[in-house]
Amino acid sequence: GTGHSTEHLQRNVRKLLEHASDPFRLSASDALLAAAVICAERRCAAVVAALVRAKKDAEATAERAKADANSEGRMFANALPSWMSLTVECGTISVAARISYDNGGAGGAPKQEEEDGGENPEGANGTAQNRSPRPPVVLFRLAVDSRTGRFVTSFPRRSSLLCRLACNDPASSELRSLRAAVVEASDVSSSKRRSAAASGRDLTGRAVRDAFEGLNRSADALGRKVGLEGGGWHDADPRLSARLRESGVEAACGDVREAMATCAGCAVAYGLAATALGVCGGTEPAADMCGGPIEASASSKPLLRVPPLGVVMGQRMTERTEVNYDERKTTNLLERNLLAVGSSVDSSALTVHCFEVTTHVESPSLVPTRIHCKPVPLPHAEMPSSGCGTPDDSARPSKRPRIDDAAALPPSVDPPPP
Repeated sequence: GTGHSTEHLQRNVRKLLEHASDPFRLSASDALLAAAVICAERRCAAVVAALVRAKKDAEATAERAKADANSEGRMFANALPSWMSLTVECGTISVAARISYDNGGAGGAPKQEEEDGGENPEGANGTAQNRSPRPPVVLFRLAVDSRTGRFVTSFPRRSSLLCRLACNDPASSELRSLRAAVVEASDVSSSKRRSAAASGRDLTGRAVRDAFEGLNRSADALGRKVGLEGGGWHDADPRLSARLRESGVEAACGDVREAMATCAGCAVAYGLAATALGVCGGTEPAADMCGGPIEASASSKPLLRVPPLGVVMGQRMTERTEVNYDERKTTNLLERNLLAVGSSVDSSALTVHCFEVTTHVESPSLVPTRIHCKPVPLPHAEMPSSGCGTPDDSARPSKRPRIDDAAALPPSVDPPPP
């Protein structure tokens, strides 16, 4: 772990010894609390060690895996992707990612950086570029609940939308709030209420909640296999028990890897991108306004199967006229132009995609229908070599001199009287 995490562990070990052995500071509750913190720290360290070891084993056997197709699928499926980094910090696992952006390069592929964070000597057009590396961004954390010992997900304070979506809060989506209001106001039977509640499966909150709950379950399963509990293994056969345990740990690492990559994509779209759009545009992005998940044909890479985030750029009322058996029917539609943000995840990159989307909807309680979707490239913004936020003397505005005496006045201006 990091130095801060090691200091945190040593401090709790000293607390445990003091409250358990010092006759002047005996406290069973404080000793149990310190022991719970130590167990949470070691459990997080065991989970991260298993995931990192799977990654190192996959890198060490890369040449052999290329020759064996079965070995390639098994080894690389359980390894962490190159863009993800895990850190144990004070009883939590910090999940960070190096984010790429789809800037419409050659063949529609996003520009990627080197895995070691170095410079990318060649851009999409084959020209040499001097690009500063993007540091990994902490997206969320996995913490151990002191009451149950299970993993729970925590989010940054600014990612309020992501936190509400992970809880499937009705306030996270205007569409879901309207559906609930319509059902409560109308006099319908219980079966129709259940069908209305089931119709929320196509919304963003349900998909994001299922993704993070799956990550918590996968992390719990891996923690039981590699943590202090030992997974309940019985060495009935010394020749096969160790091999079976390794296979079980590898399978659990693969489940955690898939769930963690999916949750990282959701956290980038609904956490980091939502915060950035709110700061840049001054408007809060909303979920469930761009229709359902965007198909793979509209993007250079397959996106996550969750609805994209949307920012309304403009809207108007239109009319649609239909003629059926000499009967003319006119329907009012709300047409919106939006900026949609989604993400794609694979073993090489976590990429953010933007789209220009047009939707129309007949009723506020219905999912919008997407009638137009066009990718929007994101150009790469170079960071200053001296670091972000370092002022440049040449670009700094000059300060106007103060006029303190008559000598500093222009010749045409008379000096003030004494």
